[in-house]
Amino acid sequence: MESKYVILGWQQDLYDEYLEFRKKSHSCAPSTEKTIHAAIFSLFNYMNKLGMKSLSDISAIDLKNWHIKSEHSSARARNLYTSQLRIFFEYSDST
Repeated sequence: MESKYVILGWQQDLYDEYLEFRKKSHSCAPSTEKTIHAAIFSLFNYMNKLGMKSLSDISAIDLKNWHIKSEHSSARARNLYTSQLRIFFEYSDST
C-alpha cells in the first residue's frame, strides 16, 4: 500500500506484523485495512516528527495532541483512527 508518510524500518516491520495478525484473527476488509494503515502511519509520522524512538515513548498527552492535530478534519474519522490505534496498542502490549 502506498503511503504519503516516511516511516522507519522498525515501524514498517511492526505494522506488517500487526496487519498480518489482524488478517488472521479478524475479518479485515480492504476498507478496514486502509483505515488501519492511515491511522498507524499517521501516528508513526507524528512520532518521528517529535523524535520518538519507540512506542513506549508515547504518552497519553502525546496521543491527545496527535488526535487534536490530526489532518483528518471530521470527528468521525479521528475517532475511527483512535479506535484502530487502541486495538494496535493492545496488540503491541501483548507481543
